[in-house]
Amino acid sequence: MARKPIHLQAFGKLQPRDRIWAAIRVMGRFRRDELCRRAKVEEGTLDTYLRGLVAAGYVRRVREGLHAGSYYVNHDVGVIAPRVTRDGKPVTQGDRREAMWRTMKIVKNFTATELAMKASVEGKVVDVADAKCYVGFLAKAGYLIAIAAGKPGSQARWRFVDAKNAGPRAPQIQRVKHVYDPNLGVVVWHPEANA
Repeated sequence: MARKPIHLQAFGKLQPRDRIWAAIRVMGRFRRDELCRRAKVEEGTLDTYLRGLVAAGYVRRVREGLHAGSYYVNHDVGVIAPRVTRDGKPVTQGDRREAMWRTMKIVKNFTATELAMKASVEGKVVDVADAKCYVGFLAKAGYLIAIAAGKPGSQARWRFVDAKNAGPRAPQIQRVKHVYDPNLGVVVWHPEANA
């Protein structure tokens, strides 16, 4: 089987929505049942995501003519699957952490306050407390190294570890306080690791 062109490839473990979006991009025009088979997802998952993609305008449904009932890509935004609700509204959960992830890879060394300021954009201000929390977990997982310890009156300074950059998606802090890297599809740190 021929390898997909680089612009159609995604990094890391693909979640159901990633597989759906990747299949949509490859197929171009498709029927729901064909997409379900190709993406290897459950019908309910497909229907919910497809409804959101249509509502957001990423995908259109053909209503009349020879291809009635089929769908096609209306707005291709690249490899990373659009994050939308079933109503087509953008999912904003995790946006600030994605912004911090992008920023720390660019600036390389920073304090939590500097990271919060540089990752903030209009309408999406990163809270310093959230930056401190995120930095703390990423340090435990080995993504960051302390280059200057925090002292009264000054914060710790951190350096991003380039070798830990597995891809564009931000590592996630799960409810159970594990660090999950979606680029690798694995938990990279958990509290029991230090026990």
